Order: sequence, then C-alpha cells, then structure tokens
Amino acid sequence: MGFSSKHPIIFILMFISAYRDQIIIAQAQESTPYYLAWKFCFGTNYTANSTYRTNLNLFFSSLSTKFTNNTVPLHGYHNIKIGESPNTVYGSLHCREDMAPAICSKCVQIATERVIMQNSGCPNRKTAILFYNGCILRYSDENYFSVLRQQPSINLTYTDNSVVDQVQYIDIITGLLDDLVIEAVTNTSISPSLYATRSANYTMSDQVYVMVQCTPDLTPSVCYKCLRSAVGRLSGCCSGAQGARVLFPSCTFRFEKAPFFGNYVYNIIRASPPTL
Repeated sequence: MGFSSKHPIIFILMFISAYRDQIIIAQAQESTPYYLAWKFCFGTNYTANSTYRTNLNLFFSSLSTKFTNNTVPLHGYHNIKIGESPNTVYGSLHCREDMAPAICSKCVQIATERVIMQNSGCPNRKTAILFYNGCILRYSDENYFSVLRQQPSINLTYTDNSVVDQVQYIDIITGLLDDLVIEAVTNTSISPSLYATRSANYTMSDQVYVMVQCTPDLTPSVCYKCLRSAVGRLSGCCSGAQGARVLFPSCTFRFEKAPFFGNYVYNIIRASPPTL
C-alpha cells in the first residue's frame, strides 16, 4: 500500500526519523566512550589556591563552550593557551572523529570533572593525559602544541585465545595499519584529518576493526612519523593479542574483534585557530 499524496509531511517526517536512526546507530558503535583506558600524571605539583589551578579551571570552562551537544570544532579538536609564565596552562581536548557531538560533549564533561579527582585523575599535577575511549584530555605547563611526543607511552592488550590462526590475524592487521597510516595523512583534498578506520575479514564470518589517529595539530608528515613508530611496536607488543592499542601523546592505534567505530562526523565542522 503506497503513501497518499495527501500526507506528504508524514512521509517526510518518517523518512527523516529513519535516516536519523541510521546515523545514530552508525555513530554509536563505541559501547564505552567514557571508559578511561589509561592516564599519565607527571610534572611538578600545583596547590589548590594557585594561579595555575585558576588557569586550569578556565581551560576546562573553555572546553564546555567549544564542545556542546550540537557543535564541535574541526576534527573534534581544540587547544588553547591560558595565562602567563610560570602559570601558563597549555590544554587540548580531542574527541574521536566518529563520536556524535552529544557523546563528545559528555566525554569532555566527565574528563574535566574526573581529572582532578584522587582515584580517577591527576590531582595537583601540572601535566596530565587522560585517554578515554571517546576523547583525550591533555594539559601541561609546557607548550606541546604541534610537537611530536612519543613518550610517555603504553601498550594495552587483551588475549582470549579465540583466534585460530593468530599469525594470519596479525598479518591482516599489519596490512590494514600500513594502509590506514597512508590514508590518515591523505584522506581529504582539503585538510587531512589524521584519522582513519577500516575493517576486514580474518575468517569467512569474522572481522577485525582497526583505527589510527593523530592529534590534528600535527602536520601530515609528523603524523606519519608518529604512527609508523607506534605501528612498529605491533610485533613486539601484540603478536599474541586479539585486541590492542598503543597510546602515544601525539598518536594512537587500536584494533579489536568487535566494532568500536562509526561514521566520520567532525570533518565538515570548521574550528577557530588555536588561541595563543
């Protein structure tokens, strides 16, 4: 039974609703965007009533205005300098490019609230990097913008012995990573997003999902260098793993047997230049 021409509005609303549902499903494949995978806390300490803490609070406030339920900066990234030496805060927030704005905004809120807590954050430390599944919060009293940083770093792996041919599995992942590193630095004609994802079958019915990502303040050539260094750890850290991620301050890669990424959503939203 066809739609009556007397009800074009109903048809349009139903189409929009169905399309919206498809977009939400595509963007929501990361089931745990607010999971804290790892944190680095280092540098000197600040006190609760210090100028540095005041500037840190201003940084957190700036993120809440940049990342909202409806808008995000270009490539989900924003960095800013606040205050003067010796109390300058250099801060950045990077949402993964497939996170819907509402999820990104929530990740920002959680990260900025928890980073100053005793157990989940880096209380009173001037330098912190928090790697959530959906976003990365970073700040320091030293300028790190557009600078390659490969340390501190961590390799995270899990093994469930569910892959029959592990050698073939890692070979497929290696090939995907090699391709994605190239794609990440060349994937648009306007400005590479330094982010790329792909999946491939490792059996007739099973797939592996792979992601690479750099902070968007890097040049493509520096991003390439960072990712090649991270991928170079694959054989040493992860040859027996079914899932893994390597976390550098400037770049990361990750692979899983289950889907964890959706569609790109940030590469069409323009951002303001970094505030210096």
